[in-house]
Amino acid sequence: MMEIISPPLRFPQYMDSYNSYQTVEFFDRHKQPVALANGQTYTEIGIRSWGKGIFHKSAKSVEDIGEKKVFWLDKNLFILNIVFAWEQAVAQTTEAEIGKIASHRFPMFRVKESRAVLSYLLYKFLTPRGKYLLELASPGGAGRNKTLGQKEFDRLKLFLPHVSEQQKIADFLTAVDSKINQLTEKHRLLKEYKKGVMQQLFSQKIRFKDDDGNVFLDWEEKPLSKVLTEYRSKTTLENEHDVLTSSRNGLMMQSDYYSEGRITERSNVGFHVIPHGYLTYRSRSDDRMFFFNLNELGKTGIISHYYPVFSMNNGQNHFFVELTRYHSKIFGKYAVGTSQVVLSYNAFCAIILKFPCTQEQQKIAQFLQSIDKKVDAVALQIEQTKLFKKGLLQQMFV
Repeated sequence: MMEIISPPLRFPQYMDSYNSYQTVEFFDRHKQPVALANGQTYTEIGIRSWGKGIFHKSAKSVEDIGEKKVFWLDKNLFILNIVFAWEQAVAQTTEAEIGKIASHRFPMFRVKESRAVLSYLLYKFLTPRGKYLLELASPGGAGRNKTLGQKEFDRLKLFLPHVSEQQKIADFLTAVDSKINQLTEKHRLLKEYKKGVMQQLFSQKIRFKDDDGNVFLDWEEKPLSKVLTEYRSKTTLENEHDVLTSSRNGLMMQSDYYSEGRITERSNVGFHVIPHGYLTYRSRSDDRMFFFNLNELGKTGIISHYYPVFSMNNGQNHFFVELTRYHSKIFGKYAVGTSQVVLSYNAFCAIILKFPCTQEQQKIAQFLQSIDKKVDAVALQIEQTKLFKKGLLQQMFV
């Protein structure tokens, strides 16, 4: 089980300090059995796959735990889920796990500090090479038949740098993780802020004013048939334009939506044409939720006949998308069917909603779009930082 060395990104002062160790040489098994007491409750833990950390289960009584052996957790332990170790179900315990328990399926280890740094080892096992090693120690088929073997795990060989370099690498990656967490929280808060603003705007608790400082006219109830126009153009040639799909995450190329290229399996003659700037939605739903998307791809596309194509008469299509997000639960009430319901374009157009004047629609859409730009910018930062971290993991570990 020898690892293959490739030149990593290293701290120069430690370039000659790598050594090969078996896992048993830098891990000590931590095993503190729990003497279950009647009348007490205990909280077990679980470990998510792909390095997503520890979670706490609901408290259980002695009767609920039954006859299985359980063990106390402590902070600063390396811990695995033997059933899904091959999916990188590994973690590091913290103070939050003190007083919690785990079954024999979660072996725990104390790191020998003279040879290894706990956080470094965790990062190492979360690399592709670390996944490969965990798979080597998990013989068997797939899923629950692929259980980590303790002896196989003890015999795994890892190359480790000097503990000082391990600490530097771990500190650096921890700083990157901290940045990702900060950006993720910022992204969440921006989305929550937009949600709150939308509630205020569409309930008319916040109103915009015109350029002279005057409040716009009251919103008017209108059936959608009065504000929308259907676009009825259909394709007459095969692959006349790129095939699109209107999903819950926006309008996108169907080749991106279906990874196996389902668009080649049937003719697309007679599909609806959707020019840039036009709206659409999938008229069928399994959960009575309907999602309205705007073609902002910069080109004309074609889309299945299950997707009506239309636009607002006054051109305020961005506003209409935001309006449908606010009223997302209304549209399902007008759909018909049982397991899969259908919201026809005619039924859709019969729905009555309140609309402000065109000028206020413009201001609302522009304001919400400005928030979206900030949300998208932070999302891009998150993805770029994750890619940066992925590159570091590939370069800093052997």
